Amino acid sequence: MSNYLKKFNIHSDYETYINGSDKLLPNVSYCENENELHYNPYVHDYSKDYLTFEALEDGTFTMTLTAKLPTTCVESVSYSIDNGETWVTTNNVDNTIVTITTPTIMQGNKVIWKGTGV
Repeated sequence: MSNYLKKFNIHSDYETYINGSDKLLPNVSYCENENELHYNPYVHDYSKDYLTFEALEDGTFTMTLTAKLPTTCVESVSYSIDNGETWVTTNNVDNTIVTITTPTIMQGNKVIWKGTGV
């Protein structure tokens, strides 16, 4: 992920740049004379940050914490089936086996997992 700032001296330079072609848009632009700050949001691919599984066929994924660890070690485990837009999180209890299962995932779709704790 690259974050960078592109500075323009006047607003018309900014407009020319934005309306031009063959460019990579910065995620932040600033016009000095008009003191404007523009953000160009980008879609982040969370599957590059988390443990990711791609379904080879339609089905569910299940994660089970069988070690009966205290919540000081594993506070929670979460999964997302929409690239990190929403997360389903376990409600871990000290020294208890915890299982979390996804809904049915269609072939080719991804499930991303994350956890909090040590």
